Amino acid sequence: MKIYTFNQKSLSSCFDIIMRTLLDLTAMRTLLDLTAEQKEDKFQNLIAQAPVLVATFIGPEFIVATINKMALDIWCKSYEDVINKPLFASSPELKAGLKNILDYIYQTGEPFISNEIPVELKRLGKFDKVYFNSVYQPLLDGDKKIYGIILIGTEITEAVNALKEVEISELFNRSVLESSPDCVKVLDLQGRIEYMNHNGLCQMEIDDFSTFKNTDWTTIFGIDNELLARASINKALKGESSKFTALCPTAKGNPKWWDVVVTPLCKTEGYVHQILSVSRDVTEAKKAEQKNIEARELFELTLHNVPSAVYHINNKGEILYLNQLAAEQMGYDSMEEVLNEKDVYQFRQKIDEKFDILNEKGQPLGADESCSSITLKTGKPAEVVIKFINKKTGISFWLLTKSVPLLDNNGELTNVFTTCTDITQQKEAQIQLDKIASHFKLSTDSANVGVWSLDVKTQQLEWSGLHKKMWGYDEHRTDLTYEDWHKIIMAEDKELAFSKVEEARINNSFYEVEYRINKADDKKIRYIRSVGKYHYNNLGEAEILAGISIDITEQKNTEDVLKKTASNFKLATDSANVGVWSLDVQTQELEWSSLHKNMWGYDEHRSDLTFEDWHSIILSEDKALAFKKVEEAKVTRSLYEVEYRIKRPNDNAIRWMRAVGQYYYNDADEAVTLTGISLDITEQKTFTEELEKKVLERTKELDLRSKQLEELNSTLDAYNVALENANAELKSFSYIVSHDLQEPLRMIRMFSKKIMDSETFTEKTQGYFDFIISAADRMKNLIVSLINYSNTSKDEQAFVLCNLNEIVEESKKDLQLIIFEKNAVIEIDSLPTIKGMHFQLCQLFTNLIGNALKYSRANTNPHIKINFKLSSGIQIDHPLANKHKEYYAIIIADNGIGFESEYKSKIFDVFQRLHARNEYSGTGIGLSIVKKIVTNHNGFIVADGQLNVGATFTIYIPVD
Repeated sequence: MKIYTFNQKSLSSCFDIIMRTLLDLTAMRTLLDLTAEQKEDKFQNLIAQAPVLVATFIGPEFIVATINKMALDIWCKSYEDVINKPLFASSPELKAGLKNILDYIYQTGEPFISNEIPVELKRLGKFDKVYFNSVYQPLLDGDKKIYGIILIGTEITEAVNALKEVEISELFNRSVLESSPDCVKVLDLQGRIEYMNHNGLCQMEIDDFSTFKNTDWTTIFGIDNELLARASINKALKGESSKFTALCPTAKGNPKWWDVVVTPLCKTEGYVHQILSVSRDVTEAKKAEQKNIEARELFELTLHNVPSAVYHINNKGEILYLNQLAAEQMGYDSMEEVLNEKDVYQFRQKIDEKFDILNEKGQPLGADESCSSITLKTGKPAEVVIKFINKKTGISFWLLTKSVPLLDNNGELTNVFTTCTDITQQKEAQIQLDKIASHFKLSTDSANVGVWSLDVKTQQLEWSGLHKKMWGYDEHRTDLTYEDWHKIIMAEDKELAFSKVEEARINNSFYEVEYRINKADDKKIRYIRSVGKYHYNNLGEAEILAGISIDITEQKNTEDVLKKTASNFKLATDSANVGVWSLDVQTQELEWSSLHKNMWGYDEHRSDLTFEDWHSIILSEDKALAFKKVEEAKVTRSLYEVEYRIKRPNDNAIRWMRAVGQYYYNDADEAVTLTGISLDITEQKTFTEELEKKVLERTKELDLRSKQLEELNSTLDAYNVALENANAELKSFSYIVSHDLQEPLRMIRMFSKKIMDSETFTEKTQGYFDFIISAADRMKNLIVSLINYSNTSKDEQAFVLCNLNEIVEESKKDLQLIIFEKNAVIEIDSLPTIKGMHFQLCQLFTNLIGNALKYSRANTNPHIKINFKLSSGIQIDHPLANKHKEYYAIIIADNGIGFESEYKSKIFDVFQRLHARNEYSGTGIGLSIVKKIVTNHNGFIVADGQLNVGATFTIYIPVD
């Protein structure tokens, strides 16, 4: 049993409740004058209207016999929920608080008074702790036996909670004073300082509060703010709070700005007993405020002088601020006129009356399409290009409008800041640039130059249509990436290409590099010259890499030819001991070949030799003739040839030279280059006769060789005639084989059958005739196969487009009888159309399908699958595969008897048989014909098999 104790005040409170309700003497006297029934009704009415909780509980189960509305409202129950029901059955939440009390009263018959008793009540689906002051009185019958209990109580939850809040508040206030970051002072009614918190002492730079205590608070603000401080004290004495901001120095004389709040501290009776001063150090804020003011003034000054229109609107679209340029762009004379326009919609109508407002496409711009409207709607920055056309003057101008949202601390949009920059000149320039770009594209396309631009950050690449075609892509594709650009560069050239690009980025210079690509469409190797340059932003960061690409394959091929020619020319001139030179007529710069320098007696590695070094060693008696010949050639525009002597500087030897040269002219008909050769003819001059003899000997030798060649040609003609005769004989032999040799076989077969049909023979003789007929059939098949094999020529007919689906259907018709007999299934995927010889391709599929039907397994229905796929030559493991080509891979697979893997290459040999003649018919030539047909189509065939599982034949034919 829980023991409750009460003080005198609590008991008095409970008895007051009782006296104010049930023990009202007037009410009791009224009850004495009524009948029993009237008394009961009057009693129930009295209970119902009582301003306190009243309920009666009958019996040990505490059946609720009476309960008033106040009790039902407090317990959040309806009358039907509890009346005539056990209390704790209908309200189990009351059991913890009331069960012990009610049991105690019912057992002892003693009344019970409780003060501030907590009870858990279920209200609106949740449990609340409530507090009551209650009186529990036992109900006695005539025999003074207890039969029930009456409860009278009042809820004091709010009062209890309020008292607790006061206690907590006082404790909190005490801790707040010390923990507050502000300077907190408690003043007496005369304004003298009684208390200051620790943070305040620190902020005021007071080392010892005792020296500061009882100081007049108003005097610390100085003469300028003392009256302001005194006025706040006077307001506090009247029970009013006040605020002010003032400059107040610290105890050490350092000036500080303070936001000061002065509040009266009142007793519960309502009179002021102390004054609270809370001062916040706002020195930095004041400095920042001053800076903000200065910044604001500077900002406004800047906005009025920037070359862009600027305006500021609220979230309703109303203009809060704008500069003069913005007003003029809107067609107003002053900013004030615009700010006086309060109705947003009328303001927009006035703008529309003055201007036609268009977007970049020349379409009318709706009010909700402006960048300010977009930002108001989305809360995000916006950018819109607008064209204004003055309806009166027809003058137009372009504006680049940009808007940004201004948000409050909660992230809600409050204002929009918009700038409008006149870009009329840029737009007109853009139109010109577009024209230039069009001309540029025409020029680059005409010059076969591909143009590209790479965004360094996004790696997005823009290609001209010609550049895409140059790389082997469809010029209309828009999904091409940087990867598509560089992946087809040949691996051995990539490192050089990328190193050149990186050098250009570091040095901020152009790069030029040559590399090879494998075109995406036909895999052909092309030589490309790429020239490009990085473009940088204001931070010095590379943003764009742009450049051009030129296909220089033909030039490279020409250069290769030229290099070979130059190499051959050098080899020829060096072998012939010919010196080569070239003189720039205007600069007098002379280029010598190494052999020419040696010939003139100079070191072949010298690079400082001049025209003077060339002609200075010509003997003086020969120089005039030499220059005369050169001058005549200039006038007549012909070759000159002259012989003269030189004295070599290295050994002073006199050598005879023959010089041959010619002038070359520019478009202005000016001689620009004199080029020629020099030959050392000293030995010629000395041994002319011997040379003539040698020439004669060589002439005779040449005549002899000519005669021998004529004899050889005559012999070759004879061989050609013999070859033609052999070909004719071969054709004749083929005719004999196809007609004359087959005729005896037909006779043998025919007469053997007639003899067998007209006579009766023994079984042994009958077997002999069967053997003769079988041998004749095999001989005939062999002859036909040999003829087919020999006639399978690549030049037999022209290549045409052949639909392989139609060809397979033709082969199936030829084999339909055996397909029906064997109940075969032939499964065909969609096959391609290729270039080939129709008859040979029909023979190819007939032989392969027939082969699969012939070599099917016993008691198993043949199942043949024919499909195809595209394969790159680099993926095919076969010596005949061209790595740079793509192939149609046509696959014929069956479930027949198959073969051992060791025979997969021999199976195509002529007369190659893997089975005995008595097991399977055939000549062993069918697959040889297949191989020859595939070879005629520039392809190859591969066989694969597994014994008693099946065979697969894969035909590879080039796509182009």
